[in-house]
Amino acid sequence: MFITNSTFLVSFDGPETKGVLYECSFDYKHPLQELASHSASIVFMRLSHSGRYLITGGSDGSVALRGIGEQLDSSLRLASKCWRGTLHGCDAAITGASMSFDEETLVSSAVDGNVLQLRVTEDFHASMAQVLVQDASALKERELMAEAVRLEELKAQAEVAEEAKVEDIVDPKHYSIQQEKIQAEEDRRRAEAEKKKERVRETILQIREEFEQLVQANEALPPAER
Repeated sequence: MFITNSTFLVSFDGPETKGVLYECSFDYKHPLQELASHSASIVFMRLSHSGRYLITGGSDGSVALRGIGEQLDSSLRLASKCWRGTLHGCDAAITGASMSFDEETLVSSAVDGNVLQLRVTEDFHASMAQVLVQDASALKERELMAEAVRLEELKAQAEVAEEAKVEDIVDPKHYSIQQEKIQAEEDRRRAEAEKKKERVRETILQIREEFEQLVQANEALPPAER
């Protein structure tokens, strides 16, 4: 299902991909987002009338609601968490689902022949808005961390390149007199450069460790809470 002019949602029925939504783009090799939504295969999906929610249905009779934040470039910012409830029988695959225009009611239908109506509370809207705020904050933190690592690496490369330059001696009469002083100054500069590079390496290592800890903490969460 296309959700922007250049991105679309797909799901698969494999043993490891069942119940997972993938936001993809023809411009990128890998999915933009992977979102665990159901325990069973996803057989239905649509956006609410306002575009604020993604509605999905599973082959096990479950329906899920996921909030949608502001658009990022050409991609949608889908909430990392969703609400999911089994409204129909476990073997009753969802055939349709929709929210009312005021988004206070969710209606679903399944192969069991039942049409069910569920009230969507203000507490749900508030909690989903909070999830989107937390997601935006975590995304910004990851972007800042990655940018800090990139800048530190560029700075280290620039310092190494600068220290590699050697001043030319243009007056041959002063070469033998100045050689010892030049050598001593060069040794001093090299020692200072090594100290700077070591400090930069330590800073980069610390930033990388913090970033890896953040990624590990995120991966340790259940798929539905990432």
